[in-house]
Amino acid sequence: MKDQDRYFKKRLGAYTVAPADETEIQKTIFAGKQLLLKNPVQELHWYRRIGNQFRYISPLLWLSQLLAIGLCMLLIRQMGSGADRTAILSAISFIVALLGVIGFPEICKSFSWQMWELEQSCKYNLRQITAIKLSIIGTADLIIILAITLFTSLQTNLPMWEMALYFFVPFNLVCIVSFFAAGLARKKNPVSPIFPAGFGAALLMLFCINRFSLYQSLSIPLWLILCFGTFAILIWKAAQFIKGMDEGGLAICS
Repeated sequence: MKDQDRYFKKRLGAYTVAPADETEIQKTIFAGKQLLLKNPVQELHWYRRIGNQFRYISPLLWLSQLLAIGLCMLLIRQMGSGADRTAILSAISFIVALLGVIGFPEICKSFSWQMWELEQSCKYNLRQITAIKLSIIGTADLIIILAITLFTSLQTNLPMWEMALYFFVPFNLVCIVSFFAAGLARKKNPVSPIFPAGFGAALLMLFCINRFSLYQSLSIPLWLILCFGTFAILIWKAAQFIKGMDEGGLAICS
């Protein structure tokens, strides 16, 4: 990188720009103003902004989510064959928790691709772009988890709200850990610590569920407290993450 910098500086130093005439400068400025008056910047509707960001999300994310859905459906079908329901539920919880990790490369793409300074200077700045991406991916994850919850509830004859507790708590915890990991990646690629941190949190949750029989040992009121508590922390971390974009990405890059 340093060699490239020296090369470009050397090439740029070989060029000289003739001083411009003040009259020509004023003519250029006037022509630019006239052009702006003829073509005023139009405010994009919110659905167009969402559509624009949706197109930039990698298809790999949607393929990963489809793979997660397929694996969960296969596990749900095994419940009717007399298999250990606790083991299957814990495996589904693990897959659902991983959904909280796979979306972060897209959310942090501006930083990993070193585009955050350019996007911060645009009309629809970095904060707005990140918030839209976060909303798109979060909504997709929510729909997927609710669908998995519904099918699992039908297969186990357990209330849907109870199944939602078992799935949302691991998902929320992994998302919280991923946000913390992204915030600690100062002046580095923020994606690199997210995967080991999120995957490790999901594995730890899987171990605790199986080792300590959390589905049986924890009461429903305690699961409710965990669910609402993790939701509150997750919303706080997401808001903190987006708020940091006002400072030009300092939440991650400073």
